[in-house]
Amino acid sequence: MPEPSISMENTDQTLCAIFRRSITLPLCVAVMLIAFVLPATVHAAGEQARFEQQLEDQFPGSYKLYSSLANDSKLKVYKTYAKTDEEAGIARFSTVIAKILDLAVAEDQDPRRKN
Repeated sequence: MPEPSISMENTDQTLCAIFRRSITLPLCVAVMLIAFVLPATVHAAGEQARFEQQLEDQFPGSYKLYSSLANDSKLKVYKTYAKTDEEAGIARFSTVIAKILDLAVAEDQDPRRKN
């Protein structure tokens, strides 16, 4: 029985077509996710940096304490700030400062934290 003849050109074209189809959808999805997530992430980082600058300018002592917090605690403080009413003005920072003090005390009392 003769062996079937397999053309390398057809095999190569078939493999290329399969590869293109297998990568096109995941690549499109990845690009779409980046297009939606990256601007939101950059915006959020910019907002947090603006918050930190305001805190440093208006409440330098609280900012110094905030700077000593772990990153997850800093994020909790920022979320507290983001939840408060923007129209509250400087009073908006009263809850933020309370949150900073609360987290700083908790971190200070944490036996796992090494100074």
